[in-house]
Amino acid sequence: MRIKEILVVVFCLLVTVPLFAQHNLKEKKYIFELDITKSMWGVGEPGSIDIFDQVRSQLIDAIETISDPSAEIVLVTWQDKIINTWHEMATTTGKKNLVEKLNAITVKNVPGQNTNIYNAWIEAKKHIDPAKINIAYLLTDGRHSVSNPPISKLYEEVPNWGTFAADKDAYVFVVELTAQAIDEKLRKQVEATDKVEFIHGIEFYTLFVDNTAPVVNIDENLQFDLKINKENLPSKYDNIKVSLNVNSDLFELVEKEVLLGQATKKVKLRMKKTKEDTKIALDEVSYLPIQLSIDENEYKHIKLVNPLINCKVVNKKERIFLFKEI
Repeated sequence: MRIKEILVVVFCLLVTVPLFAQHNLKEKKYIFELDITKSMWGVGEPGSIDIFDQVRSQLIDAIETISDPSAEIVLVTWQDKIINTWHEMATTTGKKNLVEKLNAITVKNVPGQNTNIYNAWIEAKKHIDPAKINIAYLLTDGRHSVSNPPISKLYEEVPNWGTFAADKDAYVFVVELTAQAIDEKLRKQVEATDKVEFIHGIEFYTLFVDNTAPVVNIDENLQFDLKINKENLPSKYDNIKVSLNVNSDLFELVEKEVLLGQATKKVKLRMKKTKEDTKIALDEVSYLPIQLSIDENEYKHIKLVNPLINCKVVNKKERIFLFKEI
């Protein structure tokens, strides 16, 4: 009889390379809702200015730079009513079709309706897909100006987004294209509502953190690569500093800032106590929140969609089992 020793190394978790959140596995859906009331061409509304070509150019750039062909794009044009809705995948052909639709819009071929932000808001909700990461942009140059429904309905509806999106990856950005669009009451509601943000100005960009749940091991290197999808953000913004903040009795950040344009953005953690004391204080699996931010006073037109990272900290060594086969 021959005894054969088989050494089997069982990894409880594959943590040599950080694992990433389900965000990496979920497809994205972009919803662009464009106000095409005539005030976008400086017509009708007192104080309005002709910004349509600039806005269209920015929107085309946002569509053309979506790099994932599996992403879905919905383009909605609206006034009081929804005027048109187009669905395409972010393939070369799909993006080209949407650009053609945008280029065909002129002040002469749009109706003369007023601004119904409530209707556009409800329309955005209709397009949310719970299985995807949804990023909606509601672009307008004015305030809600129809009497049916009244603006009070909009004020009632906006705070509901937090509950609606609680179990979904669904984010909405209200893009105030001009000062005419500023509604202070609506702003306060947006600021108090989860997954809703304001962007002010014709130039608008969003940043998306792709790995919001990296994994580190207490017995390995306490670091991971931070992956931020910049989409159509021009290179002139590469020097934006992304601040990182950790509130923990056990860990601190080695560096509290990274540059957005860095090819590799390493997030390194350091133990505040001895390794032995840290291991005693930790469960086998713990989570360390890391908050990201940029200077929004300077970059009001740039928003981080998902600024919270939940870093999984594993407090468990590899297990080695020795089997004897007779």
